[in-house]
Amino acid sequence: MDKKLLEKYRRGTCSEDEQQYVRHWIEDPANASLLYQWMQEQWYEMDIMNRPAIDLKPVWEKIDDHTKVSADIDFPESGSKVAQLTAFWKTRIRVAATIIAVLLGGIGGGWYFFGQHNDIIYQTSYGEVKRIVLPDSSVVVLNGNSTLHYPALWDNTHKREVWLEGEGFFSVRHKPDDQKFLVHTTDNFTIEVVGTQFSVFEQRGQTRVVLNNGKIKVHLKADINKKTSGLEIKPGELVEYNDRDQQLIRRKVNPEIYSSWKDNQLIFEDTPLSEVALRLERCYGLSVQLDETIKDKRLTGRMDIQNLDVLLEAMSSSFNLKVIQKKDSIIIHPNP
Repeated sequence: MDKKLLEKYRRGTCSEDEQQYVRHWIEDPANASLLYQWMQEQWYEMDIMNRPAIDLKPVWEKIDDHTKVSADIDFPESGSKVAQLTAFWKTRIRVAATIIAVLLGGIGGGWYFFGQHNDIIYQTSYGEVKRIVLPDSSVVVLNGNSTLHYPALWDNTHKREVWLEGEGFFSVRHKPDDQKFLVHTTDNFTIEVVGTQFSVFEQRGQTRVVLNNGKIKVHLKADINKKTSGLEIKPGELVEYNDRDQQLIRRKVNPEIYSSWKDNQLIFEDTPLSEVALRLERCYGLSVQLDETIKDKRLTGRMDIQNLDVLLEAMSSSFNLKVIQKKDSIIIHPNP
């Protein structure tokens, strides 16, 4: 097997005949040891120092379930560099290494996630905050119930791109050649960055971008093909778009309020209770039922993110509300 052909297959650039040939080669048990050796060589060539460690053997066994490949292979100990290869079925925080695409490309299911896109994927559960170092040393702090993915191989000749679903705080490293950094949300926005700090939030058809410092441009997806210059945002500005209204709103804000979650703080400054409810859902994984008559009442305060009871008590006493807390939901309505 020509390694260049395997590389084409991993990148998803093979012809149909080449794909069929590689798939047959992968499924042949006689090639198992050679394939595993190639995995090792490719994995060492990637920047894996910041990837979570996991035992490679269960990954190979999972592949074996589909391909019927079996071979006597000496697996590295968990924690070694080669053993840091991971698969999306093994953990909630899915770190989809490029090399897995070679194995999953012809085995159903995984081809869509890895063969076509070759993405690394991070996913957080409710209440979880995760710090991610990107290949260019930019940093993303991912809030709960959020997903970030990006191409596994970055170079200096193409724009840097990531895709966000949920909420994240970005510290983007400036490149000497002003190489673009693009953040795509799942609905409306593409955010063009040079080097800066900003937060992005998207949920239920609402997308919000807040710039802490630096410079960014916001592009609506509907305008991208029109080659418009985009809306330039200044530090301390918030831009918000709602699918229902289809209007961009820009205003001056205190950026700290919108990124305080990354420091385990909740800050509210004349914040509508409807927005507070969204924050509770994101941070705690709770379903919040808010009476329509109180959604526009506004809350001001600062508290530790761990003190949910304190926040609920503050809301109750400030607005004379009845708060009913159940296992996975909160019901808030006016006191009779």
